[in-house]
Amino acid sequence: MNQSTGGKVSEEKSSSIGTPLSDVEIDITLVYSLLSDQHPDLMHLPIHLVDAGWDNVMFRQPYGELV
Repeated sequence: MNQSTGGKVSEEKSSSIGTPLSDVEIDITLVYSLLSDQHPDLMHLPIHLVDAGWDNVMFRQPYGELV
């Protein structure tokens, strides 16, 4: 309890390694949605997940393009 206000002190949630949880879930659906808006010419190419970190995700298309 917070003694000055009597309310609960909010605790930020974090991952198992102590980093904050992300605000946005980045998945292949989001990547295709962004591509359709920004680069419709690349929509026909397959996408696969390369790696993910705390605040970033890398997807790759054939021929080496990172998206």
